This record gives sequence, C-alpha cells and structure tokens, in this order.
Amino acid sequence: MRKAIEWLIHMEEESGQVYNEAAKLFKDDSEFCKLLNGLSKDENQHYRLLLKAQQHLESNAAISLEPAYMSLDDKTKKKIKKPLIDFIKAINKGKLSRAEVLEHIVKIEYSEWNDLFAYILGSMKDTTKDFIDIATNIQQHRRRIERFLENNIEHAEFLKAIKPLPTLWNERILIIESSDVVANMLSTILNKEGSIDIVTDGNTALKKISHTFYAAIISAVDLPKLDGIELYKQALKKFPDIRKRFIFFTSNKGHISFFKKCGVKYLIKPTPINEIRGSVISALETSYLGLKKS
Repeated sequence: MRKAIEWLIHMEEESGQVYNEAAKLFKDDSEFCKLLNGLSKDENQHYRLLLKAQQHLESNAAISLEPAYMSLDDKTKKKIKKPLIDFIKAINKGKLSRAEVLEHIVKIEYSEWNDLFAYILGSMKDTTKDFIDIATNIQQHRRRIERFLENNIEHAEFLKAIKPLPTLWNERILIIESSDVVANMLSTILNKEGSIDIVTDGNTALKKISHTFYAAIISAVDLPKLDGIELYKQALKKFPDIRKRFIFFTSNKGHISFFKKCGVKYLIKPTPINEIRGSVISALETSYLGLKKS
C-alpha cells in the first residue's frame, strides 16, 4: 500500500504540471484558462496533502495499511497512466480545442486512477487526520469540472460521459433563516453542492456550528433568540477561520459597514440565483483545511 501511495503522489505532481502546460495553450480564453489553472492548483494541493499524509504514516510505525487488497503492478500502472500520457502527447502537438481538452480531462479524472485514489483514501480514513483535508479537496476538484460543464451547455455531452464516483467526503452547508420559503429556496439552489442543514434561530445555529464543521454557512441577520450579527461574533471567537465560510443573506442594508469592516461576505436580497450559488461555491473552494499551507 505504501508503494501505491508513493506512486499516486508522483501522479498528482505530474498531473499538476500537465494542467499548467495545458492552461498556457488557452491564455486568450480566460474562462477555460481559469479552469485549467484551478485544476493544476488542485493537483498540486493533492500532492502536498498526500505527501504530508505519507510522512505521518511513515513516522508512526504502529499504523498499518496492510494487508492491502490489491497490488499495483507495472501493467496496471501503465494502464492507469495512459489517459495522462495521451494528454501530454496532445499538448506537445501544440493545438487543441476546448472539446478535445475536456475529453482528455474526463478520461483522466473519471478513470481507474480515481478508483485507486478512492481505495487508498478509504484505507487512510482511520489512520490520519489529513484524510478530511484530502477528501474535501478531491470533492471540490471534481465539482470544479462538473460546474464548468453545467455552465457551458455546448459541452453538456461530457456530463453524460462522467461516471459516478464514490463520495469521499460530503460537504455540509448550514442555512440559518427563519423564513421557511427563503430557507427552502436556498436549499433548492444549493443542494448539488453538499448536504444541507437548516435552522431557524441563532441559538440553535451556534450549537450546530460548535459541533459540526460546515464548509459554508449562509445566514440571515434578523433571527429569533440570537441575531445573525451576534451569532457571527460568538462563532468567530470559537472558530477564527469561520469568516471565510460565512455569508450573510439579508435585506437589511444597515449592517453593510459591519460586513465590510469585518471582511465577511454578504448578499443583499433580492440576489440573482447565480450570485448566491457562486458565493457559496467560493466559500466551499477556499474554506476547507486543505488550502492551508502545510
């Protein structure tokens, strides 16, 4: 198993370099270049997190990943790496269309490589605290690709080609809203991005936040029992990093100066659906522990 982890670390490092090279071919296509650069950064982060996990495993002799229920022979490695090799060859030719690159991405990201990744991460689940960092990062990496395809209908055929992969980590999103209509609307908009919890007052929300890690929290200001501003202040004392996960959703413009002073995200009702989803996606992509430099 340890040899498989070493090989996977090498693969993640190489794929980060490949996505970076692909991005250079699309420097005049800002949207696609952003996707490819994002994938490159993701892979580099996977590399760093796996390396950190490997170091943890090596420094703890009591931890055993054996017996492994699979072997990673040279033939299997070659088969798994083939989609990446094909992509490298295509990049070296110097001219690729969006559709051609997306076809390579789908073959790479939804191949046996990720089945192997899922197996190894599952084996590490109870042995290292870095599992959550890695798993969360992988989930957001996948969603980055899927969101791009969902938002570019001309490439919708690639969504059909994406095979279901095991969920490594289920992101949790907390909605704090006293209006059932608004809460249900937000839940409908965001249900593809994670598991949704809804609470209707500030006290209950604070208890939830104290016991559960939420990758994104979207809250009204006017709440019963404990208002959103006081909820945020108390949560911030317990969890200093919560600012990047917290989004106020309100029609009360009287607190904008507070939001700006604290550097906390806010949306003023009514807000377009794409802005709501975009703000939450931004929180999901930047809030998890894996983005902290190791």
